Amino acid sequence: MTDNHPTAIGKAIKEIRHQKGLKLAGVSRQVSVSTLNAIEHGRMVPSLALTDAITAGLGLPDGSLDLPLLASARDISLRTALVNRLHRHFVPSLNIQRTLRQVVRDSALPPLQRAHAQLLSAELLLQRGSAGRAYIITHHLAQSSTVRGTLTMEVLSFLGKVSLALDRPDEALRALVQATHQKPRNAAWESAMCNLGLAWWKAGQYRAAEDQWLEAAREVREPKRQANAYLGLGLVAFRTSRFGEAKRAYHETLRIYQSIDAPDNLKLRVLNNLLACAIKQRDWSEAELLVHQAHTLDATDHVLWGEWLTTQAEFANARGQTAETLTLIDEAKQHLGSSLVVSWFTARMLEMAIRADDRSVALLRDIQEQLARVPDKKLVGALETQLAQRALALGSLDDVGVRLQNLRAVFPEI
Repeated sequence: MTDNHPTAIGKAIKEIRHQKGLKLAGVSRQVSVSTLNAIEHGRMVPSLALTDAITAGLGLPDGSLDLPLLASARDISLRTALVNRLHRHFVPSLNIQRTLRQVVRDSALPPLQRAHAQLLSAELLLQRGSAGRAYIITHHLAQSSTVRGTLTMEVLSFLGKVSLALDRPDEALRALVQATHQKPRNAAWESAMCNLGLAWWKAGQYRAAEDQWLEAAREVREPKRQANAYLGLGLVAFRTSRFGEAKRAYHETLRIYQSIDAPDNLKLRVLNNLLACAIKQRDWSEAELLVHQAHTLDATDHVLWGEWLTTQAEFANARGQTAETLTLIDEAKQHLGSSLVVSWFTARMLEMAIRADDRSVALLRDIQEQLARVPDKKLVGALETQLAQRALALGSLDDVGVRLQNLRAVFPEI
């Protein structure tokens, strides 16, 4: 780099220094004049620690120079660290993505460097809910000859993750199996190990999912991913009616979450699963303790709380507490909102209502109104079939007829 081509970080430092009327020597005692001069004239890209020292010397808030440093970074690990830190400082992902696009368009950078910036951009897209766009970028990278070495595993690991987000378990399996055979065993490898279990689970291969999550629980070191592996083991055990094993796996998940002070939403999800196990085992004393524990949490996810209230309603229903069951169902509906029709808790809610009170006919119609807003034909068909079965159990033949008409409208071939 020459004086005619200052980096973004060099240009930013020089402009701020001039605005503040500072000479090179007046910026920071921790940074030499020659180093600052080299940075400002594009002959050097500073490290994160050096940038922090300059930021403090200029009297700027922490992280103020992170975006221009991201635009100038030539080291993959530095670029990754910067993106992670920008997120922690709540910098909008759109701003981060705009900077990464500058890196991708920088023809002076080696192709591998630009590919890495594309991968980071795809990760941001997924976080923003644009899984389709993230998949297109990552799938292209996975086919590119410029991607090699450690980046190969990172691309495959993320391709598996985004394929799962798009509910494409077969594609996820192909990518994740390849990723888990790559080295080194870094964060991307650990993510692939856990997500491979989820891919087997979504493909309906529960034994393979259990074997994979067992291996992940042994090999993964990052606590949240380790907790995910135990959570997966609990799901398989519950699915196969091994409720004692499921409880042990969930308790281990909860122990890890508590050791790292994980968000209460994560803890509530585990408590929900533990309560479901206690109900299956008719262990009312443990169920009472779990209910008390859940109500001490500061859970902010309304849908998750609605699901918890549904399980709590099931607990009340199992003990014959009809009035409390119906009260909890009404509360759960309010929290679930439009998510009611896409939640597997819908079936359990209907079953409880059918056993507890004839108001379940009204619940059927309430769910029917919300179904009109669901775009997924396959999901609508499954729920309409389920609702028809519930209406038949209630003896509500008019409702059965409505369901069948709706099914014919969704699937004319019937």
